[in-house]
Amino acid sequence: MKGLDIAFSQPAPQWWQARHAEGYRVVVQNLWTGGFASNDGIRAVAAPNIRNARAAGLAVAAYVNASPPNWWPLDLQMQNIRENAGSEWPNVTKFCVDVEIPGITKARVMELADALEAEGKTVDVLYTGRWFWVGHMGNSRDSAWLRFKLWSADYDGVADLATSTYGPWTAAHVIGKQYAGTTYIGGHAVDLNEFTEDFLAEEDDVNLQELEDKLRLLREDATRRDTELTDLITELTDLIAVLRGDATKTDSELGEGLALLRKNATEADNEIKARLDTLEARAQEVGLKRGDTVTITGELS
Repeated sequence: MKGLDIAFSQPAPQWWQARHAEGYRVVVQNLWTGGFASNDGIRAVAAPNIRNARAAGLAVAAYVNASPPNWWPLDLQMQNIRENAGSEWPNVTKFCVDVEIPGITKARVMELADALEAEGKTVDVLYTGRWFWVGHMGNSRDSAWLRFKLWSADYDGVADLATSTYGPWTAAHVIGKQYAGTTYIGGHAVDLNEFTEDFLAEEDDVNLQELEDKLRLLREDATRRDTELTDLITELTDLIAVLRGDATKTDSELGEGLALLRKNATEADNEIKARLDTLEARAQEVGLKRGDTVTITGELS
């Protein structure tokens, strides 16, 4: 499905009619850039663009930029998103969260999506690009991101949904591809997109694909943990073997020490016996026998 996204341009009603005639079926209007530097420009054109696009027969959606934690508080963001949509706020039910400002966190993305859903909006699409997700989000594969389908910026100039995936998303999660950046059509700047036919469909209460993907990620995580546990067991087994080797060596050294002590004791016993034999021989020489009493002066040698 051919689609456009637009931010600051304000085409006339005839322009929108011409795009519909060319086969474009959906337009996604920016309602919040993440800050106030260009917010007045968005507020000036958003409602007229949505109104004229609807009148020309195009389906409408909106995208809003999530911002870093040290930027604007959530209530101020929501206030400006509503005000930027103006009278068209009730007519925009589909929202996409744009993730491409350095410093953004998962918490900020989720709180913005939650706040929009609390207003009755469907927020099940995340817009980003591989360059940003890998470079600024660490190529996060957190299964929590599967709350969103992927609208990926991939400027290959080909109007199809074929694109390289990243993070936790697979080809089955790709709901849109922005295949060309700023492009002027009839004097107005837009981005060119290809969307699936169910881009504007309401999110099911139970998304079987999402559940299957979460299960896949959990299994991959479990496999990784099993591998880590196996490696740890191997390390412990090797350590025990080393300790047992050291213990065997210690036992051997103790055995050798005991044998030496026994040898020394035997040698001492033999020496004492030899001295006794010498004394007995001398006694016999002088006519002494066992039981006689003698007086010894000097030292024995």
